[in-house]
Amino acid sequence: MRDSIRQLAAKLGNSDQLEIAEKTKTPAQIEAEIIYGRLLVMADSPQIGKRNLFEQEIDYSTACDEFRELRIERALAKRKTTKPDFFWGFTDYDKDIIEQLIKYFINDPTCKLTLHKGLWILGKPGVGKTEILQLLSVFCHRLRLRKQFGFVNLSEEYDIARNEKNCDRLPMLVQKNKCFDEFLQETGDVNSFGNKIDLNKAIIAARYIKNQKHGQLTHFISNKTPEECEQLLSAHISDRIMELCTIVQWEGESKRK
Repeated sequence: MRDSIRQLAAKLGNSDQLEIAEKTKTPAQIEAEIIYGRLLVMADSPQIGKRNLFEQEIDYSTACDEFRELRIERALAKRKTTKPDFFWGFTDYDKDIIEQLIKYFINDPTCKLTLHKGLWILGKPGVGKTEILQLLSVFCHRLRLRKQFGFVNLSEEYDIARNEKNCDRLPMLVQKNKCFDEFLQETGDVNSFGNKIDLNKAIIAARYIKNQKHGQLTHFISNKTPEECEQLLSAHISDRIMELCTIVQWEGESKRK
């Protein structure tokens, strides 16, 4: 096949002759060359079957080693900048949740969480929810996992939207897998090109559609319960979140000093 292409190129000689040759080809010849081209590409390229989106990507022990390295890096950074005495202090309950979260993001089938849904991390302030999910975001990007996600602080998004008359952050907020920190910390209408929209409701409604069409994942970190969510938003929106996410109840008291 390669020799026939070289012979054809030598015979035609230049681009002008090639153009003339193209114009004189019959439909059957064109179709035959299309098929030939496909075969050539297939011969040169490894055949990779479509992978299951929830197929495990790395083994759990390797994932734990990688996550441990990230924790060490994070601890050293905090000691140099904001907290000289910082250390990771995990209870057995914390360790179990972190184990399930790591398994979730690598698609380990032994994970107790539903692999095809997002996560609603629920717990009191200071138990470590945000810190661990930020680490998991870096973890997923570093290992190029299919469940890698961006991290968004919703309180900051509310501040931006309230202070900019023609703010239009919604398109960015509804794209790709994302984790929304401080969910329901702020509620109510904000500016969007002169209109008023409820940012929480708009994000959930748009991302619900994305999830149904493309399997896009949405994660929330919140101190609010589902009952409080229903009161602050609506029963309809709360129901959408329950369909999008598995609730992960992070028990315990604040570790902040």
